[in-house]
Amino acid sequence: MDIASIVPINIGINPNGGDWDTPGNWSTGTLPGPGDDVIINIAGIAITHSANVADTVKSLTSQAGVTLSGGSLIVTGQVQDTAALTLAGGTLGGATVDAGTTVNVANAGGTLSGVTLGGTLNLNSSTPTVTVSGGLTLSGGSIVFGATSYGVVRFTDASASLAGTGSVTFNNLTYSLYNTLQEDAAGGTLTIGPNVTVSGGTGTIGYNSNLGGPSNVSFVNQGTINADAAGTITLNGNAWSNSGLSSPPAAAQ
Repeated sequence: MDIASIVPINIGINPNGGDWDTPGNWSTGTLPGPGDDVIINIAGIAITHSANVADTVKSLTSQAGVTLSGGSLIVTGQVQDTAALTLAGGTLGGATVDAGTTVNVANAGGTLSGVTLGGTLNLNSSTPTVTVSGGLTLSGGSIVFGATSYGVVRFTDASASLAGTGSVTFNNLTYSLYNTLQEDAAGGTLTIGPNVTVSGGTGTIGYNSNLGGPSNVSFVNQGTINADAAGTITLNGNAWSNSGLSSPPAAAQ
């Protein structure tokens, strides 16, 4: 089994961390590839994937913060990060994000492509937007909208899904009307799976007129929508159907 790991001597030229696509930053002297289990076992440094290229690895285990600010990192297996993985303009694809791992969404946003989330997707920067393609599957994971900002999870597939088992929490805040699970494909449908719970304060599912985008979208709820007494979760689009639970009832527009 190939192991690629960052070692302190190679990072020493940049005490703040290193760039993913610099071969000399890796113990092998070459960039990790599809067969590599990447292990970054140094805490307190920052790793940045900034190049506009697509890199593929088998797995990623990191004690250091990893920021995806450009290009894409495809992980065919597990992602375990005891610091934090940050989306800041790049793409995380194919990965299974383990429980206990936090994916932060910076103002620059980013993309999740075919990801399974066992950890937390944290939208608590100023105005974070994360784009989802290939559906998002929760494996005990959670999507948390910040208490001091607003966030958008934008689904780009015509048949988009938030599936699996997990939760979405809208927090009450000044700009809560912008908090949205948005279907962003004209004529598309967003389906919330039967084991997904959407709860908390004010937010929108489907189309949000404050954000723009196509209004001719649909929404299917198979899960549970449970707004706080002081909040309203709005279902907005051309059509929607509810085969799950809604308590108190969500507002349909």
